[in-house]
Amino acid sequence: MAWAAPRWPAAASASPAALVGALIIQALTTTIYAIGVPPQVNLVVKALLVTAVLLLQSPEFRGRLRARLAHGTGGVA
Repeated sequence: MAWAAPRWPAAASASPAALVGALIIQALTTTIYAIGVPPQVNLVVKALLVTAVLLLQSPEFRGRLRARLAHGTGGVA
C-alpha cells in the first residue's frame, strides 16, 4: 500500500464568505442564549436567516424584489 499525504480538514479550504457566515451564526446563537430565549426559537431564527441569505443569492428572486420595490408595491395590504 502506497503512502498518502494526510488530507486537510474541510475548514482549511473554506471560502472567506463561509467563515464569515459561520461567525455570524455563532454570534447569533450566543446572543440568543445570552438574552434568555428558548433554544427552540434559536433554531427558527437561524432557519429564517439561512433562508433569507439563500433567497438573496438567487438572481430570479433579486430581480423580482427589485421590480416590486421599483413599483412601490411592497406587498403590504
